[in-house]
Amino acid sequence: MMTKIGLGKEGLEISSSTSKGLAIAALVVAITAVIMPLISLYFVWIALIMIALAIFTENKVNNVDKEGEEDKKRKTFNKAAYIICLVNVILLSPATRMAFAGERLQGDYSLEMTTLILFVVPVIIFAIKNPSKENQTQTQEAHSL
Repeated sequence: MMTKIGLGKEGLEISSSTSKGLAIAALVVAITAVIMPLISLYFVWIALIMIALAIFTENKVNNVDKEGEEDKKRKTFNKAAYIICLVNVILLSPATRMAFAGERLQGDYSLEMTTLILFVVPVIIFAIKNPSKENQTQTQEAHSL
């Protein structure tokens, strides 16, 4: 199944396997970040961008998610990669903590802010792409009037 997103008249076609592939790649990059402590923050950033893209490219048909096995696997990969990135930054990477501390001493917060923004973006995209059931009901009622 193909879905179209912005970018010109025809749009950019993305298959459902692209989203799952991005989710798996994000999981691999997140795991790689755990075993490479000196550059783990950059690997975490790459994984978070991949997670955001995987969530953004998930297929929707008339705002109804078709919950198949592939969708459940993709969502599981996204969640696992996100949790691994979070645990890596908070607990497993002393080099990241040293970089944050050194940056704070200089009065600069760009690494921390970039990391925070990249952790928030997938959550925001997920919230936009998957509105709550209550909001969907209200939207359907408004359209039926």
